[in-house]
Amino acid sequence: EGVGGLRVAGAAMLRERILLMPRLTLFAAILVVLALQIQAACGEVTLVENGQPRAVIVTADKPSAVVKYAVQELREHVMKVSGAELPVLGESKLAADEERVLILVGDSKLAAAMGHETTKIAPESTLVRVTENRLVLIGGDLGAFRLVSGSGANGTLYAVYDFLERDL
Repeated sequence: EGVGGLRVAGAAMLRERILLMPRLTLFAAILVVLALQIQAACGEVTLVENGQPRAVIVTADKPSAVVKYAVQELREHVMKVSGAELPVLGESKLAADEERVLILVGDSKLAAAMGHETTKIAPESTLVRVTENRLVLIGGDLGAFRLVSGSGANGTLYAVYDFLERDL
């Protein structure tokens, strides 16, 4: 008959998971419908619509290690929530007449033209900004990238995490 109450406890846990599943499914559906729109005082941008990307991630042509990792994290989480895989382009590959929403991650000429540079941000501080058809995700990235808080090099990664936690 099993070992003590383990079989009963296992059945109770399974029943709780089954009861919780519809709530999680409803929550996920609401999240997909609502969370991929970012509202800001200056407007809103849509990153994904009906499972299709409406945005492109843009980095410098030679992104730093922290930017590469931040982009990987951003793509992975957007994919988990929406099923859409956001494309990534170096800024020189971007068409002049690009109509998609641009997600600027880390230092780039485009972000600098908007007045946003990681060197102007305190180490490990973040900037998450929506303007017109752009989402800017940058942070203070001084020093060598390590997945350790306090290294001074993780600002852009923290900006991506801030965005994912608050807006996605």
